[in-house]
Amino acid sequence: MIRLPLLLALWGLIFAGGALAQNGAPAPPQAVLQPGDRVGIVVWRNSELTGTFTVAADSSLIHPLYGAVKVAGVPIPAAQERVRQFLRGFEADPRITFTPEFRVYVGGAVRDPNQHYLPEISVGQAITRAGGSTAPNRTHRVRLIRNGTPTVANLNDPRISSLLQEPIRSGDQIIVEERSTFARTYIAPALQILQTVSSLVTTYIIINSVFGSDDDETP
Repeated sequence: MIRLPLLLALWGLIFAGGALAQNGAPAPPQAVLQPGDRVGIVVWRNSELTGTFTVAADSSLIHPLYGAVKVAGVPIPAAQERVRQFLRGFEADPRITFTPEFRVYVGGAVRDPNQHYLPEISVGQAITRAGGSTAPNRTHRVRLIRNGTPTVANLNDPRISSLLQEPIRSGDQIIVEERSTFARTYIAPALQILQTVSSLVTTYIIINSVFGSDDDETP
């Protein structure tokens, strides 16, 4: 189950998105496919050209026929139109659905830390797709690494809503981090050391009492 602070932040995305639209905020750069991503294509009444296909290093789709179509590096609508134009060589008015699946890593304190192939969703939705956060309340933060640049926000940070609302991009790394507390960082290790020392002292006393009594009895 997703923790309450993160759940409230995710709900806030809906209202934040509406406010941005009303204020006329600039739209974020359009998403593009990259090599290693996948595309789900459904062609009505054509099972041979329907399936999920990986984007190759040369920007084409790995398929005997779709290999002629370059889909990486252009906005998603343009990539979809390229596929549609290609299919017009087989039928006059192809009916298709085109679903990009971006390769994104979601890790840290989530239930399914792994590489995921995700459609055009937000960072918060990507965390949900990975099973949600497993970190305790108020002790975790979200880190987004994009093109080598990290963006971090704690749950009580005003920037958390905008970060969770950020649309994912190919190659993103989304990490839910459990922040260390003073007790966990310093007190717990110190207690463990004291317990170990106490155990060693107790063991020494027992050994000394056993072997020391033997030495006293030697003539």
